[in-house]
Amino acid sequence: WLALAIFWWGVGFTSPVNIVFLTLFPIFTINIAEGVRNVDKKLVEMARIYKLPRDIVLRKIYLSSAFPFIVSSMRVGIGIMWKSVAVAEFMVGTSGIGRAISDAKYSINIERVFAYTLILIILGILTEKLLDLIVRRGSRYAFKN
Repeated sequence: WLALAIFWWGVGFTSPVNIVFLTLFPIFTINIAEGVRNVDKKLVEMARIYKLPRDIVLRKIYLSSAFPFIVSSMRVGIGIMWKSVAVAEFMVGTSGIGRAISDAKYSINIERVFAYTLILIILGILTEKLLDLIVRRGSRYAFKN
């Protein structure tokens, strides 16, 4: 579908962004839907009986049930995101790390290819650590009474 992306969005910044979005959207959608589907029906029924406000039901029941699925889709998404960014820029980008890898490859500059690959790995690790920090802080805020 890269050929379609080039046809629809052309070569430049828009194509890689849309390619990454289209790659990650099904992962997030399916995982979050599964998390919402796994909500304990007894908790929802209890919330209905006690007439809890809708925002409490969404935050305390649905979000807490879907939270592990959201986090796992984000973890999977981070790895896929950086690969998709590199491949999309490699194929249709006019700039970026993927384009830099492509240029280094065509000029047979192996050291530069490895350096850019190492940068991608470091960016992936840093993004993963940032996600861990956000999840820890976000879960404390989202689920406190």
